[in-house]
Formats: sequence, structure tokens, C-alpha cells
Amino acid sequence: MAVDSAILTGVREGTSPATIRFFRWASPTLSIGYAQEPEKDFRLDLLEKNGIDLVRRPTGGGAILHERDLCYSVAASLSDPRFPSTLRGSYGMIGEAVILFLNTLGIDAQWGGGKVRGWRPSGAACFDSASPFEILTKGRKIVGSAQRRTSGAFLQQGSIMLDGEPETIRAFVRSGPSEISRENRQRRFPKRSTATLPVDLLKECFEKTFGVECVPGSLTPREKALLEEIVKENRKSNEWDDSGISMEGGRMRRGGTKIPSVDGRPVKAYSFSS
Repeated sequence: MAVDSAILTGVREGTSPATIRFFRWASPTLSIGYAQEPEKDFRLDLLEKNGIDLVRRPTGGGAILHERDLCYSVAASLSDPRFPSTLRGSYGMIGEAVILFLNTLGIDAQWGGGKVRGWRPSGAACFDSASPFEILTKGRKIVGSAQRRTSGAFLQQGSIMLDGEPETIRAFVRSGPSEISRENRQRRFPKRSTATLPVDLLKECFEKTFGVECVPGSLTPREKALLEEIVKENRKSNEWDDSGISMEGGRMRRGGTKIPSVDGRPVKAYSFSS
């Protein structure tokens, strides 16, 4: 999450190119939206008891339990001509690339449809409710996405879950059951894992949708400096920052916050080139 925040800042400064990343998580992790309140909405003691890390995303939306999902992030300038200038336009175009990817795999994915105006989420968990402007398969939400727009740049983050979110997430929400049942413990990992999803094909679908070439890359010197600043700030305090962009928490422990690895395998990052 700190990497995405650093890239967003770099794009806003004009020191980073438009960037897309694909990544998975090294350990089970609950990520919450920047506006959610961890102590109020979630059972932190149960998260620690079950070895679930906790992080705050720089984007909004509901909580997601990451275990076997495939995640993406896109950061670009608001003035980038390759992206529509509006939130709905850029959100929709990125979604079209993801839908093309899923359809190419033989998964019947499509927009939810219906009226967007007046829609409100029904709970604290991201995958428990689907807005009309989200990607569904057979009526079930299969991709959770959220976008944050700052002065001059935006960051969109998304999670692709083929078999739905593990039932265990409901136990971590204060409005959910008080404990994790044996059945839900056994169903912790989805039947249809995203571990083997072809990331290169997802990249190609972004290239086709945007009419660009995605060039492999790594963090720039400025992004690395920004990343170090964010991590350093995180280690100073266990408290949650209202802005949601600089703070992330690891597993809640006495005497400090553990900063977990975002990805247990090499991160694939690309910049857009016309």
C-alpha cells in the first residue's frame, strides 16, 4: 500500500509515469478503506488471534480479506490524454480492461447495470455489496475496485476474486458473527484460486483497451525515497491517519506495529508508453 502511495505522489509531482502494478499478498491480510475506523468497525483482537495482518488502503471502499486474490493498481495524471478526465470515465475504462481479461479466460463478467445515483453500500465488507457500476459474474461481485483522486493525479486499486471472498471476513466485522466456525476455517481458501491467473494476459488486455505498450519497470529513485518516508512515518506510531494516505498498520502488536511485506513474490510494474 505504501508503494502505491509513493507512486501516486510521484505521478502528482510529475516525476513518475502513468503506472500499473499487479501483485498478490504474502500472508492473509485485511485491507480497509481510508475512511473506515478499525476499532469501531472491526474486531482487532480476532484478527491478531487468527494471524491476519491489517492495512489501510490509500483508496476508499469497504474491507477486503486478501488471501488468494490478484490485485492491480493504476496511477496516472488527471491530465493524461490516455484516460478519460472524469472519475466515472477512468474507472469505467480500467474496468473494461479487466472485463476483457476475464471474458478472454471464459468468465462471463459484465457491468452490474442499474442506477448509480442514490446507491449506498450495505456493510463494512467490500464484496458484501455491489454497486450498479461494478463487475459481476452471474450476479455476484467478482472485482472490488476503488479510486482516489488528488490534486493532479488519481490512484485506482482493485482485487479480483474468482470464487468469492472467504466467509471468515464476516467474523472480523463487528456486526458479524462473534467467532469463526470450523466450517468457515476450512473454507478459508477459495476453491478456484487466482494464483495461476496469467498476469501477462491481463497486461495485454490493458494494452489493447488503452492502445498503449506497457513497459516493465521498477521504482524510480524518487519513488524509493517517498516509500522510505512513508514507512518511516508508519513506524513512529500505531495510530491511524485520517487522510489514509500515509499510514498503514501491520498486525496489531504491543509495543509497535509490524510492517508486513505487500507481496511475497516479485512485483510486476509497468509504465504506459503510447
